Amino acid sequence: MKRAAYAVGATVLTAVLAVALLGPALVDRPAVQAEIQQRLSKALQGQVSWEALDVALFPAPHGELRKLRVEIPDKLGATADQVDVYLRLWPLLRGRAEISSLSLKKPGIRIQAGGGKASDEPIDALAA
Repeated sequence: MKRAAYAVGATVLTAVLAVALLGPALVDRPAVQAEIQQRLSKALQGQVSWEALDVALFPAPHGELRKLRVEIPDKLGATADQVDVYLRLWPLLRGRAEISSLSLKKPGIRIQAGGGKASDEPIDALAA
């Protein structure tokens, strides 16, 4: 009886590892990246782009964006050399992505106040 339980456990573990390791190879990455960029751009009412996106499940679910660029017309522009996003595992298993931590390397933010009008007045960054 114990041997059967161990055999079932080993089979399940092997199947989970195979899916985790081979799953990303079966995904059409360019199409997924284009879809993510399109949805983010629509949600922000601007343009979101990056050079590379890497996603991994181990040791923790996370994604890494390189050369991120966000442009929201007449509001702001942001860039970062690298963005690391770590996700919570339990919500991810339930079909929702919740960010547990986010780190930026070499971020840059440009804020346009007053609808993009040029002005010599100092900008209140918190109000903008």
